Order: sequence, then C-alpha cells, then structure tokens
Amino acid sequence: FLPAFTALSHRAFQYYGSTDSSAIFGKPMINVVDGSEPELSTFFEVTSSLEDVSLDWTGTGGHIAQGNSITKTLGAATAWDSKAITKQSYKSNAFISGRLETDGFIGLHELGNTSVSYTSMEHSVHRSGDGNWYYWSGAASVLNMGTSRNGMTFGNLTDWALFYDNATLKIFADGVDMGVTATVVPDRTYQGCVALYSQTHLVPNVRFGPFT
Repeated sequence: FLPAFTALSHRAFQYYGSTDSSAIFGKPMINVVDGSEPELSTFFEVTSSLEDVSLDWTGTGGHIAQGNSITKTLGAATAWDSKAITKQSYKSNAFISGRLETDGFIGLHELGNTSVSYTSMEHSVHRSGDGNWYYWSGAASVLNMGTSRNGMTFGNLTDWALFYDNATLKIFADGVDMGVTATVVPDRTYQGCVALYSQTHLVPNVRFGPFT
C-alpha cells in the first residue's frame, strides 16, 4: 500500500453455483508480503466439519424416505399421524438440516422414544400452517420466529439446521444463528426425525450426522 492510501475496499465474496451448491468462506485477512507472511495453505486447513452420512430411515405410518428426501404418502390426508426417523443415532453430538417447504417438523429425536407424534423430537423447527416458523422443545412451542429473524427472511428454500454439542443447542437458517436459547440435557443420544402434516408434502435435502 502506498503512504497516500486512506481507504481499503474488500470484496467478501462473489460466486456462481448450481442449485443446492455450497460455498465455504474464510475470514478476511491482510498480510504484508515481505517474507514473513504465513503459507497460503495454512488458511485452508479444515478445523471443523460435518460428516456426510448415507441415511437409512425407519418410517412410521405414511412417511416414505428416498435417500435424503422425506414425503408423506399414506395415513390421514391431514394429520400428525406419522414420521420418519433415521436408523443412525449419535450420542452427545449431532446435527440435522433440511428444507421445510410445507407444514412440517425437522429435529432431533431421543433414541428409544416410540411415540408417532412430532412431540418425540426433543428439539425441532416447525413450519406452521399459520405462515410462521417455530422452535419446539418436545410438546411445547417455545419460540415463534415469525417469518424473519436476525436479518433472514424464511421461505421454501431456507436450509434449517439444528446442532447439539452436549452443552448447547443452536439453530441456523441459511447459516445465520437464530439466537435460540434452549435447555439441553447432556449425554443425549439423538436420531434425526421428520414429520409432515399432509400427504404429498416433502422435506428435501435432509442431512444428519455428527460434527466436529
């Protein structure tokens, strides 16, 4: 930089991608190139990751799983009478993510709970028929997040994610922390879970697994 420079502009990101593509960005940085600067490779070391797991599901009632998508094809036309649960489970560390395109729940289901109701999810996000999104804990609606929160406006393509790390639970919408305050129980073993209200409704792009 020349001594006369008084301002600096930094482009945070600009990229193009196909539908469902993901991008990961590092923190902005400035280094003087004088031989003391760190190796570029040190900025691309993976320090945390989500493990992509090929999911196996157990459907109750009318829920059918096809890979990473869940739909309701049987049961009552409009009722909370079934759900889909992952056969995989993880103790003390788990995340689930997906898109709620219609009235439904996505969340973390306590291993061993045999209820067919969405209330078996100890922590979940609900897209309601009233147009709002909610955080639920078991059978209790804890927080109405409305249609937008923390600068994010929710819609069909919003990727919701719940992270449990044995001490805290965090909820993200398209990568933005929703600032949900949740009471968690340590050493829980969770499965991923999806519940839909109406037939033909779909929850796509579901991911579930541990994270580090």
